[in-house]
Amino acid sequence: MDFTRTDGGAAATPIQALLLDDSAFDRARIRRMAQFADLPVVIDEAPTLTSLAEKLDTNTYDLVLIDYRLSEGDGLAALDILQADSRHRDTAKIMISGNDRIDIAVTALKRGCDDYISKRDISRAQLEQVFRQVLARAVRGFPTAAELETAVEGALLRALQTDMVRSSLARALRLAADTPAASDELRHWLQRFEDSGAFEFRQTAPHTQRSDHTAVD
Repeated sequence: MDFTRTDGGAAATPIQALLLDDSAFDRARIRRMAQFADLPVVIDEAPTLTSLAEKLDTNTYDLVLIDYRLSEGDGLAALDILQADSRHRDTAKIMISGNDRIDIAVTALKRGCDDYISKRDISRAQLEQVFRQVLARAVRGFPTAAELETAVEGALLRALQTDMVRSSLARALRLAADTPAASDELRHWLQRFEDSGAFEFRQTAPHTQRSDHTAVD
């Protein structure tokens, strides 16, 4: 796709996006937010995996927004369809989910998703940021290995900061501390989280060694 830029910095050629979501309400909501983005975007809609495949056969997209929970199948199945399509294997893919499970986020990223965002927290500003990332990717070509690593780490950190994931992680850590195999050092480390009752995840600076202070006391 040839993004010819105008003097104002906007892309003259619209970003071609496809939104997979079985909820007409959510599709309309996301479309409304996209209309206010400061970049031209054309959005096609697909309510099912079958319609997704049909759209991919007849059109070429720069971005696919994928709802994880579908009436038939899920967003991971959609990623498989995209990966099997030679024209869309390298298309930008964003998973949108109301289910804040860290395992889903990790699996989606491993299966070729570029980012993972919460449907509850999605906003016009967040969508515009996604569109700008797609534009930058098209203009510059594919990202470097370092850029990919940063993008994946950022997506995981955003997933870890949701209340549901933090609560689930707290329970898992407490169960781990109670297992017979847990060392005294591990129990002491986990007890700090039990005492604080809160978690905060930070992105460390590049080339710095991580320590057990990744989480705040």
